[in-house]
Amino acid sequence: MLGEKGARGEIDRVYRLTEDADPAIRDASLRALANLAGDARPPRLVSMLEKATENDTIVRLREAIAAAVLRNPTRAERETSSFS
Repeated sequence: MLGEKGARGEIDRVYRLTEDADPAIRDASLRALANLAGDARPPRLVSMLEKATENDTIVRLREAIAAAVLRNPTRAERETSSFS
């Protein structure tokens, strides 16, 4: 629900929920990251991707990274982004 409502101020909460014991909560929070990716820092997402072992998690994290990169304000910034 946080991702659907665009609750970007709750991004840290969403990150915490990606580690929840409940698989449904984990999946929902991973999906939310793509919607909130404007405020998400790609290095954190990449770090999570490097540790991911489940296919669904890998797909969701790739989607979130792509969304974060595409939300950079200009094409030049997207192409030269250092993810900092």
